[in-house]
Amino acid sequence: MKVCFYPVGDITRASSRYRVYWIVAEQEEFIIGDEKNWKDADVLVFQRTLHEKHYQIAKAAHEAGKLVILDITDFHQHRTRWKMMSAIERMAKVAHCITTGNEDDAHEIRQVLNKKCYVIPGAQKMSSLHRKHSNVPVPTVVWLGRENTMKKTLGAIWPVFVRLTQRGIRFRVLIVNDSGNTQGLVLLGNQVVGRKWKLDEVYRVVSQCDVGVCPQVKMEDGRYHKDENKAVTCWTCGVPCVSFARTKDWDGDLGKFLTDWRFRATQGRRGIERAKQWAPKAVAQKWLEVIGKELRLH
Repeated sequence: MKVCFYPVGDITRASSRYRVYWIVAEQEEFIIGDEKNWKDADVLVFQRTLHEKHYQIAKAAHEAGKLVILDITDFHQHRTRWKMMSAIERMAKVAHCITTGNEDDAHEIRQVLNKKCYVIPGAQKMSSLHRKHSNVPVPTVVWLGRENTMKKTLGAIWPVFVRLTQRGIRFRVLIVNDSGNTQGLVLLGNQVVGRKWKLDEVYRVVSQCDVGVCPQVKMEDGRYHKDENKAVTCWTCGVPCVSFARTKDWDGDLGKFLTDWRFRATQGRRGIERAKQWAPKAVAQKWLEVIGKELRLH
């Protein structure tokens, strides 16, 4: 069996890295598709590639009796863009099923597109660099993300940082984004530092931190529609992470991590084990299970 993946971007694009390149690198049957090699493939997966040339390939593959899968992330956000939704709906018509990264988006896809939808997480490379936790006087809190979403996501929990600072808890905030810009975010009494994100440095940088934060803001339907990719990056480095999907008490949970280094160490070790379910080989196996199921129905 041969499976052609068509990524929406190169390896520097997070969604393509998580959902295509790191998986393809681990599985012999998986290859990056082009305008010709799809003819020898049994399955084609289009990772949000909606251009005319990709639609024509998908349509021709469908007509040739091949299994066509459309992989969409951030579906809830795309719904507000008419041209994007039009292209998604067109591609969905020639796809036999759809895949996405979280149950919130899957639920909406099933309702809006009336298509079968499977949840497959994005893959995360496992880091060989792990934080060696100790009783440091000023722990570092790391946030990973894009500058254009920083005020909305990190800004949502900034009052938590302010309250912890007012309680006299010492810590340093490291903002890692595509520009290194902190957008003027300050904490009176604690340091805020920016660093530009680089793919070949991210695991080294994170493994030198003490705790991560992965906040998200609920959409208007009361759901998050997001994956925990940034939290997994922390976990695989042995850095515990306070994540939107796992906490209801930001002040309490983050405060505990900042004031109890032994707790950080214990949760860091557990995070390394938890992250293994996002390893490329494990995620590739989930793809094979979905593909196998669909081929039997095809």
